Amino acid sequence: MAFKKWNCKRAPEDQAQLLSQECGISPFLAEILVSRGMDTPAKAAEFLGEDEPLSDPFLLADMDKAVERLHRAIEEGEKIVVYGDYDCDGVTATAIMMLYLSSVGADASYYIPERDGEGYGLNADAVRALAEQGTDLIVTVDNGISALSESVLIKELGMDLVITDHHQAGELLPDAYAVVDPHRRDCPSPFKALCGAGVALKLITAMEGGDYDATLDYFADIAAIGTIGDVVSLTGENRTLVKKGLSMLSVTENPGLRALMKAAGINPAAVTSQQVAFGLAPRINAAGRLGSASLAAELLLCEDEEQAAAIAAQMNELNQTRQQLEKDILAQIDEQLAQHPEKLYSRVLVLAGENWHHGVIGIVSAKLLERYGKPNILLSVQGGEARGSARSTGDFNLYDALCSCSELFTRFGGHRLAAGMSLLPENIPLLEEKINAYAAEHFDEMPQVTYSVDKILKPREITLENIRSLEALEPCGEQNPSPLFCLGNARIHQIIPLSEGKHLRLRLVAGRMVFSAVYFGVGPDSFPYKLGDTVDMLVTLEINTFKGKESVSMKIKDIRPNGFEQKKFFSAKNTYERLRRGEPVDPRLKERIVPGREDTAIVYKYLTANHGFKGDIDGTYIQLYKHSLNYCQIRASLDILQDVKLISVSPLLNSISVAEHPGKKNLNDSPTLQRLQNL
Repeated sequence: MAFKKWNCKRAPEDQAQLLSQECGISPFLAEILVSRGMDTPAKAAEFLGEDEPLSDPFLLADMDKAVERLHRAIEEGEKIVVYGDYDCDGVTATAIMMLYLSSVGADASYYIPERDGEGYGLNADAVRALAEQGTDLIVTVDNGISALSESVLIKELGMDLVITDHHQAGELLPDAYAVVDPHRRDCPSPFKALCGAGVALKLITAMEGGDYDATLDYFADIAAIGTIGDVVSLTGENRTLVKKGLSMLSVTENPGLRALMKAAGINPAAVTSQQVAFGLAPRINAAGRLGSASLAAELLLCEDEEQAAAIAAQMNELNQTRQQLEKDILAQIDEQLAQHPEKLYSRVLVLAGENWHHGVIGIVSAKLLERYGKPNILLSVQGGEARGSARSTGDFNLYDALCSCSELFTRFGGHRLAAGMSLLPENIPLLEEKINAYAAEHFDEMPQVTYSVDKILKPREITLENIRSLEALEPCGEQNPSPLFCLGNARIHQIIPLSEGKHLRLRLVAGRMVFSAVYFGVGPDSFPYKLGDTVDMLVTLEINTFKGKESVSMKIKDIRPNGFEQKKFFSAKNTYERLRRGEPVDPRLKERIVPGREDTAIVYKYLTANHGFKGDIDGTYIQLYKHSLNYCQIRASLDILQDVKLISVSPLLNSISVAEHPGKKNLNDSPTLQRLQNL
């Protein structure tokens, strides 16, 4: 894994102490609040106090029209179709509307388009089919705000359209009976960050005259899953909705939700937002990604326990298939990068493969961002078309970057950190060239994946009492993440493999304390630290209960050597990658770039003493920076040693072997060294 940038906040002690006293909270929690900008008693009290009330649903523009049209359709027995979407938000919004309409005796059915074949939102073929079935009213959930041509077609076919959506609205709105979207420019509703399920909940509340009591009791559990699954901000009204929804999940009477929690191994009595995000939402999404989202909707609408259990089992299998597909695509990407290792030094990774599953390449793109710390575009080539997903970090705005080469796309869209696009396969090389040229023009150094750290943790603060005080922050999610702590100067005392080497448990000593931490997704073979090494870690803290006994559970998010100077590291790495791309570098940096003979000897001696190196090549820095070598010098030394065949670096940069009988070698024969000396 690439090194990440850490942004460690330090809350002023006097502010935290004042907050603790004024609000009657622990100093530990007060520090977290101050670091997150809630640095006055008023701000903290607003966050910790009573939940923000959900605003009047009739404040949403066109809500009165939507309610009037739906009431008329119900009273006159018209055929209503709820038109949803195939992701978690769209499925839960569909279920909310269907459950409500069924409860009031409406003649209602639902339609969710297939990801492959139809794609997102209203489409002309589906609209015509619904008209042929005698549909009178289409109600969209989680889509429709951009359906300009489809809205005209619906009217021509003699149907009415009510749109409920939460995506950004353009200057022109669809020609619909009602358009309910908090992002309408003329919408006076105070809270804009609702997801599709949240808007659907507001609509049925308006149908009930604006009283949330009953609608929250019946539908908050499903709406909370949609809100968490769509990764919208868990602040304001969303925070209120999710808190209510999690409490309702623990006692839900919905057979589908109970079956899904059981399949995911979640205890309903203690369900958390994190369990919804990583347990329930992925299983709902898997149905839309790999099978049909209607399967997930069917689960949420199911009234039979046995049938619900069978559907939940199917969704579990689809989720496992999704995980395997991700592994398969990552393996193919590894093969490509092994054949073209120069791509690893690109500012933006652009990779394409035949028939990569469209439903999972977005997830794989996010994993590549984590692995390599670089913006990337993944493209699946199928039937004469390349369709892709992209992910970015920091200030590298994907949408702006794609706009710079928009002439290459048949269609594209997205925002700063995520985007999608389609283009002709023959234009992929040109896309790679142009988007990297855009990156070079706008960024001398590419932005790094950055962790925002709430607090520097002292070992003595790791207590059950302190961790329990953090429960006041729940539910955690987007814009209100679980607290992340930096625990520094910890010495590795023991390295224990878990789950057949898939994970690690570390026994550590910090100050006078001995404690354990689990590092998921990293095995002993790829762990670059040794017993006795002193490290800094980013960790999350939880309370684990086993057989009635409570203990602290510490999970490692990131780890690096104690004393790591991130500014110097990223600057040196940027310089090295510029050299590998053949770009000019400042000649004044030559002293800090070109390794001396003694520097290269230090690197070689380390490798021979350890019989090579296994793991991400950046891990060599962990052991060698102590010798006053910077990253660029270490990597240049490795290139020089490989040039003269003293070592061999694997194409994926994940292992180094040492030549057994190298014979006499002259480092001056290295083309790398010659090129560096001529800077």
